[in-house]
Amino acid sequence: MSDASPNSTSMPRDEYRVAGSLAHLSALAGYLLPIPLANLAGPIAFYFIYREESQFVAFHALQAIYLQVIALFVVGGAIVGTVLTCGLGYFIAVPTVAVLGVVMVVLTIIGGVRAGQGRMDELWIVGPWARERLGI
Repeated sequence: MSDASPNSTSMPRDEYRVAGSLAHLSALAGYLLPIPLANLAGPIAFYFIYREESQFVAFHALQAIYLQVIALFVVGGAIVGTVLTCGLGYFIAVPTVAVLGVVMVVLTIIGGVRAGQGRMDELWIVGPWARERLGI
């Protein structure tokens, strides 16, 4: 792999910094397009394209994937909770999903910016999972 190691002071190549940034920011498509699971398509594509070539891009793509999977489970849980409580869960689900949406957009933007800067920063919760998965 030709990009910077996690403990290295050297910067990853520009191509990898852009790809890592786009891996995060492509997840925003799911919030803008009315296509189911569009928020996962971009990060998954970047992961599979770059996983052998760049740990940097793979790390950022995995973080983006994990964030979006968490969002998927929380939204799914909110829907199931609303149905099981005959609509009463709606009063908990709507604020929860609204807060989650804001948090996911903010974390996605932060991840994209940090990747663009060439940083291997861990995002809250998902960063350690991605490092462990990649063995870095």
